[in-house]
This record gives sequence, C-alpha cells and structure tokens, in this order.
Amino acid sequence: MAEPATATATLGLTSDEARARLKARGDRRRRPRGSRSVTEIVWSNTFTVFNLVLGSLLAATLAFGDPRDGLFGGVIIANTLIGIIQELRAKRTLDRLALLVAPRARTWRDGEQVPLPVDELVEGDVIHLEPGDQVIADGPLMSARALAIDESILTGETDPVGREPGEEVLSGAFCVSGAGDYEVAALGDDSYAGKLAVEARGARSQLSPLQEDINRVLRWTVWVMAPLGVALITFKLLGDEPIQEIVSEVVAALVPIVPEGLFLLTSITFAIAAINLGRLGTLAQRLNAVESLASVDTVCLDKTGTLTDNKLTVASLEAAPATSEDELRGDVGALAASVASRNATMQAILDGYPADEREVLAEVPFTSARKWSGATMAGVGTVVLGAPDVLSRLGVVIPDALASAIAQQQEHRRRVVLVATGSEALDAEAERLPGDLEAMGAIALAEGLREEAVDAVGYLTAQGVESKVISGDGLKTVQAVAMAAGIPRAETGIEGPSLPEDPDALDPIAERTGVFARVAPEQKRMLVRALTRMGRYVGMVGDGVNDTLAIKEARLGIAMGNGSQMAKGVADIVLLTNSFATVPIAVEEGRRIIRNTHRVAKLFVAKSVTGALYLLIFGFSPIAFPFLARQITIVGSLAIGIPAFFLAVTPSSGRVQREGFFRSLLAFTIPAGSIVAAVVSVGYLLAIFPLDLTVEEGRTIATLLATFLGLVILLQVERGVEGRRVRWWVWGMVALLAGILVVGLYTPLMRDFFAVSEPSSVGWLVVLVGSVIGIAALIGQRHVPILRRLEAEGS
Repeated sequence: MAEPATATATLGLTSDEARARLKARGDRRRRPRGSRSVTEIVWSNTFTVFNLVLGSLLAATLAFGDPRDGLFGGVIIANTLIGIIQELRAKRTLDRLALLVAPRARTWRDGEQVPLPVDELVEGDVIHLEPGDQVIADGPLMSARALAIDESILTGETDPVGREPGEEVLSGAFCVSGAGDYEVAALGDDSYAGKLAVEARGARSQLSPLQEDINRVLRWTVWVMAPLGVALITFKLLGDEPIQEIVSEVVAALVPIVPEGLFLLTSITFAIAAINLGRLGTLAQRLNAVESLASVDTVCLDKTGTLTDNKLTVASLEAAPATSEDELRGDVGALAASVASRNATMQAILDGYPADEREVLAEVPFTSARKWSGATMAGVGTVVLGAPDVLSRLGVVIPDALASAIAQQQEHRRRVVLVATGSEALDAEAERLPGDLEAMGAIALAEGLREEAVDAVGYLTAQGVESKVISGDGLKTVQAVAMAAGIPRAETGIEGPSLPEDPDALDPIAERTGVFARVAPEQKRMLVRALTRMGRYVGMVGDGVNDTLAIKEARLGIAMGNGSQMAKGVADIVLLTNSFATVPIAVEEGRRIIRNTHRVAKLFVAKSVTGALYLLIFGFSPIAFPFLARQITIVGSLAIGIPAFFLAVTPSSGRVQREGFFRSLLAFTIPAGSIVAAVVSVGYLLAIFPLDLTVEEGRTIATLLATFLGLVILLQVERGVEGRRVRWWVWGMVALLAGILVVGLYTPLMRDFFAVSEPSSVGWLVVLVGSVIGIAALIGQRHVPILRRLEAEGS
C-alpha cells in the first residue's frame, strides 16, 4: 500500500501517548451492535395490558380468594424465566459474534498501521481509509488521494462526495474509492453519528410481519375480553354472592381467554433461532432478519467472493503483438505497487509481479461504476487497467490476436483485465481516459468456485428459491461460473449497458434473466427493486462496496464475513464463516420459526375461544362455573403450554404461507374452540343435573374433557390442513400428558389441591362419550369445504 504524502513518522501517536490518553479517558466502551437482546423491541402496549390483567387477577385471588387458584401466576413466572434465560443465552452468542464484525480502524501507531477496535482509539489518533472502510470517528483529513466518501447514511445523498485534505469526515460514512488519513477529533457519543444514536435510542423499533400477526391476535383478544370482563364483574357485583366466590369465578372465566404464553414462546423462538444461527457462524444483526429468511423466494448473488472463493491469483499474462511480456510485467507491477489503495485484483497482480513504488503524478481509483483505474507515474507514463469491453467502448483498440486470447480465458471462468498505456497524463478531475492509450496486453486472474456453491444453489432451487447472479465482471466469465454452480437460466444473460432504465421495460427482463454482467452498483439496486415490484421477496448476498446499494435495497441483505465494512454495516445477516452453505440452513431456520409460531398460535387462540364461550354460557347464569382457576391451569399446562413449547422449539416441515394467516387462524380456531366448549359444557351440565353428580365431580369431568380434546386439537395442528403424518414424539407426548392427568386424579394429594374427585363409572362414561363426539367433530371440521379452503390459504 502506498503511504500518504506526509512522512509516516509524523502521523498518529506513539503507543505510550495512546495508553496515557486511554487511561485518562476512562473505560467508555461502546457495546457492539449485536449485543442488544434479541427481543429488545417494543411490540405494542397489548402485551402490557395482558400483564396488568393477569397481575390484577392474581392479586385479587391472593387477597380475597383461595391462594391455590393463584397457581396460574406461578406458571407465568416460570414461562417468563425460561424466556429470560433463552434471551440471555442468545445475547451472549450475539455479543461474541458482534465482536468479529465490529469495525476495526487502520490506526497509525509508532509510524506503523495497526488494526484496532473502536474502543481502543483516542483523540489524536490518525486513521487510514481505504475503499470499504467505515469512518468511525469525526475528524479532519490529513491526506487524501482521489478519496470519495459515501455519506448517504448521514445525509441521504446517494452520490459519493470527493474529500480533500483539511475537510472533515463524519462517523458513519464509508470510503468508496481512493485513500486518505484523518485525525480523530470526536469518538463515540461525542461524534456526529453518536449524537444521532443518542437521540434515536428512545425511538420505537419497527415490528416484523410475524410480530404484527401476533399483535393482531393479541389485540383481538383484548377487544373480546374487555367488554366480557367488565360485563361479568358488573353482573357478579350486583348479585349477592360472597366476594370469595365472585373472585374465584371471575378469575376462572378470564384467565383462559388470555393467550399468556403466545408472546413468550414467540420471543423464545426468535432467541433459539439466533443461537442456532450463531453456532453456524451467522450473525443476525436485526430481529426481523431471522424471520425474513423464511420468506425469501429470490436470492441475488454476487459472483466474486460469494460463488467463488475471492482468492485471486494471476493465471496468465497475454502481451499484445507489439509488446514484450517483460515490459508488460514491469508496467502493470509498477501500477499495482503505486496506487493509493489496492483491491483484490491489484493485490494479486502485485503478488505475481512485484515492483517498486513509483511517484504518482495523477491517479483515478477503481470504482464499480467506472470499471477501470489508472495512474500517471514518473518514469513510467500512464498505465490503465480495466474491463476489456469497457476500455474498448472508451476508444482503446484491442488487436484481434489479443481479443481472441481474452475470449479464450473468459470461457475458462477467468477474470480478464486489459492493460493500456500511453504518454498523455490522466486528468484526475475529469476522470477520463487520455487519447493516446494503446492496448499493451491482458492479465487473466483465476478464482476457484466455492465447494459448497453447487449444493447450496441446488438446495435453494429445490425449495422454490430462484437464484440469480449479478456481477460486475464480463458476461462470458459470469455465465461460465453460473453454469458451473447450477444457477437456473444461466444461459440467459444480459450486460449492464443493455439494461433499460424504464421500470416497465426492466421488470420483465429482471424476472426472466438468470445472469447479469457488467452491472454498476446503481444497476444492482435497480434490479433488486424491479424484482421486488414483480412481487418477489428478494435476498441479496454480497461482500464488496459495489454490493452495498443492493444489500440495502433487498428485503434481506446478507454479507460475507470477509467482506468490506461497508457491506457488513448495512447487512441484516453476516456470514462470519464466509460460507455460502449456511444460507440454505439459515433459510430453513427462518421458515421453521414462522411455521412453528403459526401452529402454536392456533393452540392459544383455540383456548381463548373456548374461554370466551365458557364465560358467555356460565358467567351470567346461576349455575356454578365448570372450572376453578387452578383447574384451568391444569388444562392450560397439559393441553396448551407444555405442548406449545415443544412445538415452538423443535424442527418442523411443511410450506410457509405469509398471506392470509389471520383468516386461516380463525377458520381453524373458532370451529375447534366452539366444539370443545360445546362438548365440555354439555358434559358438565349432564353431570350436575340429569346425573345428579356433585359440582366437584362435574368439574372433574369438565377438566378431563377439556384436556383430552385440547390434546386432540394439538394433533390436528400437527397434522395440518394437508394431513401430515403426526411425528412419533408428539403421539408420545399426548399419551404422557393424558396419563399424568389420569394418575393425578387417583393421587389423594393432587385431588385435594386441585379440588377434583376420583371419577365414578358414570363419570368416565360421560368423558368417553364426550371425547368420542368431540374427536369426531374436530376431525370433521377439516372436511367442511369452506373451512378447509380458508385454512389452507394461510397455512
């Protein structure tokens, strides 16, 4: 790397000076981005309402009722503790991973560049910038060579801004091209970006689609529960019942309506997903990124560093007929040694053809939009390196023999750059080519196809996820790599200059084409937008500065761990292992989250429906309520809470459908909840009236029926509308939970605590007949055409 014009010995601080300033400043460490809790996000006030309702019911029970009816409070506390433990585990995982992607500054210490984390910087440090580096502190530029800064994150201006020595750069911006050195004047919360972050800390985070779905369920539950609860309490207070009985019945009526575990299980599911992805070396930097993985149907891939291993080596050198290979090696080596900053191509050339650094008189750095770079050097002249087709369009004539050699190299999946030389100096301000350039030769660079690329692309294709390649390289090179990786429609390719700007014309091209070559960064973003307009849920995978606009535009942005700070800074997910093989696994992890959460929601909402119907049937009648609160806890734990936990955290299969979830949910839960409420109510009324059993015996029958039919609903949720085979462990769990209830009924201590009795033969007959009728009805509801169609639309 070329050093700045200022002598390195005068740049930056000595190690002793830096340690002294760091000690004087104190330990004001900024926590990494990933260190926030997985669910450190305000969902809505709805969950707070539920907590207040349950807390009030618990307080009333402990103050005026039977303390044993407050058992539901212990279950809620246990669920909350489990959620907290999972979140802490996820937080520790994300903290460790975030340290790996946190920006590091190329800091001048003792006259040498040392990579340092942000929290070890002090005011007065001098930081070197190269393309892709993030500006991590405010300060004035001390040197700059063709430096361009992307300040869009701060100003909204998408075009890079040229900066000169003496001008200030602000934290949060990124270096796009060129190189420079700036002095640290403000760090952390004192910097421009830090002050913006302080102001934004109280802002409400945006909810993900899945969270919105769950919130909608919770809001509907509040709207149903609030008027029913007010009416019930008013009705009871106007009567002459003792306060203990009023509290007992109100608590037993309202507790089953509240889907108290749904929010917690959703949070746990997100936390476990973050842990699982972390074990794969994948850092989810935004909460909804985990969920977005489930919805992706189109993945756009950069070629270099994603499908290929990004390890460029010089494969061959092709000299023009009138040029010697030694002359070509010397000129291209001098260019690579003298530029302000070296990308992978320049570094590979310097490694292959080492040369001494020359004095640079003028320089135009490489950008993905320009696709060429060059320098005018003392004693050498002007040397330009760029894409053959681009330089050809700009007027550089390529001899036929050299053009044929270039085409042959591209067919072997090699990246080829043309070398042109001339005596006329570059105009760095105008950034245009001199008029006397002549083609001197070409350099062929080899990069290997990632071992996991073929399997990963094949998996995505099998799952209905279409892969497209968007690259800045030449069409033949990109198509050769795409075909080797198994990209669908790789034979359909188009180059950036041929892409229309009109959205109506671009959209169908974006959808039907598999390979896009010679694409500028802005065109990558245009293609992602076009696919989005066509109804695609787009994920963009890249690693370079040229991928940043597309990564930001995509619904899901994925960056490679060895990519630029700029790409990692805007990505939703960072693949720390640099392995594309983790993308299919991450996609399946996201789909598992949505599948499981949607299934769990059916259990809780069905319980809420039955609870509301129990309240309507018995709450306003003189008949004793069919449950005590502690018996509701039995039903809720055995038929809902415990099964829901295992359904939420275990692997699952089946399709993922985003649209129509709420309609599908109601199409299943309203009939299922009504069937259970009807069977339980009839069984309870038969027990206490025609059969003349005691209220305690009637409540025992109601508890058995509600639990058994709740477990049948679990099996129906497991089967799904498409009739999946029930997993063996689910059958085992159902049998175990039913057995626990039956054993408990024959255990004197449990009978006394839960106020149930050992069922008589008549009681068991009612339970048997009611269970058979309920099972038949629950199975039959799936055969009602309109219900089946509505449920299938959102399953």
